[in-house]
Amino acid sequence: MARKDKLIKLLKEYREGKITDDEISKFITFFGEEQILNARDIIEKFLISKNPINRYNALSTLVFEFRIRDHYKISIKFLLKDEDDLNRGLGASCLGSIYRGTKNKDILNLLMGVFEDKNEDWVVRDSAYASILDVIGIPWKKQPPATKKLKKRDIDWNLISSLKKINKTKK
Repeated sequence: MARKDKLIKLLKEYREGKITDDEISKFITFFGEEQILNARDIIEKFLISKNPINRYNALSTLVFEFRIRDHYKISIKFLLKDEDDLNRGLGASCLGSIYRGTKNKDILNLLMGVFEDKNEDWVVRDSAYASILDVIGIPWKKQPPATKKLKKRDIDWNLISSLKKINKTKK
């Protein structure tokens, strides 16, 4: 049986109550990779899971694999309120993906606030910076590699300064 067929069978068994949340949580990412969109309702349940890994897998699958753009509010909630720093960083990354190239001032202000928060974990600030670049439309090829953990020397501070000036004059 092909992997996609197995996942569809698993989804059916879950809906019939034959599989627990803990068991199916392992497959959230696979549902995304295989584009099993009819698993959306189940995956969305995990957005409020007590397990931070389940929350992470659910949001990343919905936004990055399924390309569902209406999860911007939950992305903001992850960014601002999740107790897990990786989930907060994911919230920033999702906003960068959802608002890529839009130059949305509200999202830029939100991301700038997180980026400038010296009390925030650098992982989250790093994700906020990358998302700022996405939102203002910097092509991926001109951005620091996503696989590289940014150091403060990798930041385009002139760009950040210019964004701060633009946002102050437009308020």
